[in-house]
Amino acid sequence: MGRYILKRLWRALITLIVISMLIFVIARVTGDPISYLAPEDATEQELAEVRARLGLDKPIYVQYARYVGDALQGDFGNSLRYNRPAFEMVLQRLPATIQLSLVAFLVSTVLGIMMGVLAALRRDTWIDGALRLLAVLGQSAPSFWIGILAIMIFGVHLQWLPTSGRMGPEYLILPALTLALFSMASVMRLTRSAMLETQTQEYVKFLRAKGVPESQIIFKHMLRNALVPVLAVLGIQLSHLVGGTVIIEIVFNWPGVGRLMVEALLNSDLPLIQAGVILIATSVVLVNLLVDLSYGLVDPRIRIE
Repeated sequence: MGRYILKRLWRALITLIVISMLIFVIARVTGDPISYLAPEDATEQELAEVRARLGLDKPIYVQYARYVGDALQGDFGNSLRYNRPAFEMVLQRLPATIQLSLVAFLVSTVLGIMMGVLAALRRDTWIDGALRLLAVLGQSAPSFWIGILAIMIFGVHLQWLPTSGRMGPEYLILPALTLALFSMASVMRLTRSAMLETQTQEYVKFLRAKGVPESQIIFKHMLRNALVPVLAVLGIQLSHLVGGTVIIEIVFNWPGVGRLMVEALLNSDLPLIQAGVILIATSVVLVNLLVDLSYGLVDPRIRIE
């Protein structure tokens, strides 16, 4: 088990190093941050002085080495636009992103399992067909399109729910449901397949032959066994939700890390871009690492490689 843990930790570390290198390079080819810092009538000499002060005149490998050294000490530099510590700004937005991701995860898990069980129990009926159609739409339609459609229907025409901001629980409903739809569809389809497979098992036939109540067979025996493959993918779904909040935060004007990153990209704010993306990437990698380790604890066969 110790070797398995070390191997997964090593892979997670390599992933973070590669991500940091890619983000560092990409952030520097998306635009020149000096154009936002210097006056429009600045001379070439003044621009060169600003670059030298920020260390942007050094070779890119020197800039990266300096960046890694500072980042390991928790220093991601100051935002070029706001002149505040970049990591501090990202941490201020982090609770909103975590809240949105966790609520979407709970919604997708609970509703996905419930709909999957219902579809399996009503196999080949109009209920099953409707739920399967919803699952296909949830996995195929772009999240930004679903978000805009939800705003038009529930926010503009019906005026049931607010469409932007974060000032109360009601502001969380539309973005959380929109973010949860893709994962909910995946959980529903997997639960349905597992339940249908469980229905054919011999122990289910034996329980019915003994006269055990159908509700007890479904929820105490069938669902318990059907949830094993579902639980195996929930960790992956959570990591997808954490990484997928960017578009939803933009559509619903949700004040999270994703929206902050888009603003930083538009302003070529390199320190803010790097701090935000590294934090999101680290969160996703850590969730995946915990999922891998849990697999090894549950199924010893996975540790054999």
